[in-house]
Amino acid sequence: MPKSDPPLNNFEALRLLAVGIVVYGDGLVLTSAAPSALWGAPLPRIGLDMLFAISGFLATGSWIRTGRVVPYLIKRICRVFPGLIACVLVTVFVFGPLATKLPLRLYLLDGMTRRYLGNILLIPQLWLPRVFEGQQWVGTVNPMLWTLAPGLLGYASIPLFGRLPFRSKTLGAGLCAVLCAVLSLLWPLLVSYLPIILARQIMSDALVEAPFFLVGVALSFAGQQMGEALWRADLALSCFAANWVVATWLGDWTIVLEWLTVPYMALCFGRTSLPVLGGFGRLGNPSYGLYLYAFPLQQLIIQRMPGLRSPILACFVLALPTAYLSWYLVERPALLWTARFRRCAENVVLRRALS
Repeated sequence: MPKSDPPLNNFEALRLLAVGIVVYGDGLVLTSAAPSALWGAPLPRIGLDMLFAISGFLATGSWIRTGRVVPYLIKRICRVFPGLIACVLVTVFVFGPLATKLPLRLYLLDGMTRRYLGNILLIPQLWLPRVFEGQQWVGTVNPMLWTLAPGLLGYASIPLFGRLPFRSKTLGAGLCAVLCAVLSLLWPLLVSYLPIILARQIMSDALVEAPFFLVGVALSFAGQQMGEALWRADLALSCFAANWVVATWLGDWTIVLEWLTVPYMALCFGRTSLPVLGGFGRLGNPSYGLYLYAFPLQQLIIQRMPGLRSPILACFVLALPTAYLSWYLVERPALLWTARFRRCAENVVLRRALS
């Protein structure tokens, strides 16, 4: 069968833009440059919020097209883990030896190195032994990996909403978004019940991001019911203006307003198709690879080339080809294998039914 063209929309370009915002914001932090912000919020946060909203919307679309739990979950797992496994192995056995002050044998035998491999199982470990010494984030390799576990949990929740009656799906996802938002706002009162400091921080960040994902889910289900009437450019511009007014005139930024507005703005733009951006997906999907590799690459660039005037630009120059390699060598083959496996399984089931 001839390969069908990817749908023409701006989502691939938008996702890459959101990852780029995260990478640029992290680069400012790593280089001790003046922090940059949008609407009073740190740039990496805005990019991450957009990514969670886009993921919720697109994953719900995948569930709507699939309609079956096992194939949907297999596809989600194969989208996340092959790239993650490759990144963790490259980080431990390539970046780590280049960045550590330890002899290679001691580095490989160190318990911290073994524990870092736990990131493959979504067990958070941010550090490798004696890497990036003398830098602002000493030993920190890839703090962005914490987002993958909440993302997978969000993916797993979508079939639960999908099993609800047609008109209750949007309401169910919306109510869960409200619940996560309330827990996030009450988190300072609840944090003392978690004894592990790292778990406290991850839970706090996950509760902040969960409403973005769930609003994306709710908007995807609402689009099933309302069609194109849901997506209005004037409403998206009003959302943008509301954030601008609150941040500029009132001198403050509120997460509640962002929960309500950022997903709608991002998804309205993503659903359109601009002449250049609309066909961006034909080149591949480097956004996940860029998200995985950018932070450790920035750390390595800062360590190896301390006098470099534009380490953030150098990071993009190195990370984008790495991201495309990740897509074509790891992520895309895993998705193709998943599709072939699903077709074979369906053929077996069909032959048994006809026999």
